[in-house]
Amino acid sequence: MVYRGFQNIKVSALGFGAMRLPTIGDEWNSPIDDALAGQKVDYTINKLTLFGASNLYNSTRMLPKVWI
Repeated sequence: MVYRGFQNIKVSALGFGAMRLPTIGDEWNSPIDDALAGQKVDYTINKLTLFGASNLYNSTRMLPKVWI
């Protein structure tokens, strides 16, 4: 993994975009599948330091559940 410095923080050059987390259903507003999404975040959390999230696609609700 490539890391870059930002102020005094080591940040991964590659980030995890939470817009495409798996959902329950095929509609654009289907709820996030917390169990499957949690597995994906758990896999990447030890490799990446940059995570992109937004209220628009509910990832700000799901990511804190996985990190705790």
